[in-house]
Amino acid sequence: KHMVKSLATTRPTVNAEDVTQLEKFREDFGQEG
Repeated sequence: KHMVKSLATTRPTVNAEDVTQLEKFREDFGQEG
């Protein structure tokens, strides 16, 4: 869980695919932020 969040927040730029994967992850696991 934390790894995905970390990767998304520490990267200088996040492409659309990363955002989609993060949103799907949050939907699947009920994680926000």
